[in-house]
Amino acid sequence: MIRFWWLKAIGGPGSLGFFLAVAACALALRRFSRTRRAGTWMLVALPISYLLLAVPAVANGFAGSAASVHAEPAAEYGHFDEIFVLDGDNYRSRASLTATLAPALQPRRIWVVGGGELRDALVAGGIRSGQWRWAETGARTTYDQMLWIRESIAERHVQRAAIVASRLHAPRVTAIAKQLQMNVVVIPSPVDAEPSMSGVRRWVPSLAGLQLSREGLYERIAVAYYRRNGWM
Repeated sequence: MIRFWWLKAIGGPGSLGFFLAVAACALALRRFSRTRRAGTWMLVALPISYLLLAVPAVANGFAGSAASVHAEPAAEYGHFDEIFVLDGDNYRSRASLTATLAPALQPRRIWVVGGGELRDALVAGGIRSGQWRWAETGARTTYDQMLWIRESIAERHVQRAAIVASRLHAPRVTAIAKQLQMNVVVIPSPVDAEPSMSGVRRWVPSLAGLQLSREGLYERIAVAYYRRNGWM
């Protein structure tokens, strides 16, 4: 399996970083007579592959079961003592959903499990400065973030907690929570740019479709990596 840290560094299939990395490999292969044909085929196949990945119907297939995962109405969740918002792709939608649900869920505290961009998006959505706090985890993986959340819940004797993650990320977060025996509710947020999924437009390539394919492929690889490590 491709090293997971390598994919995190350059981006998975569908990303600009991955495109440039494959293109560079193809150009390198073209410099030698024995591998020139393989390099040429790679250069031809690469843009065609990205064009196919940009088709919303294809992207929806890579999203898999996460394609139909959506948050419930606020009234269905009830009250939460604390909400943990995980950083990552689609942080704007994670923040927007949290800001929308917070008045109904009435959490004592909202934890920013990530960086400044997620914090700024929460504040822009209406979360008051005294309502959120940094989660000083130093975590580099979702699994490490979940370990910190479990310890945090135990230390403060939190009775009911929620974790907000994107709909693509939510199934993996749910599986990790089950593995760690955490009693939490995972709330899925939409992706920042939802591609068209009806009519003829679902077959028209779009940037939103390419982004969804990239994130869906990344999650599939991440799930395989996490299962191999026994984290879910």
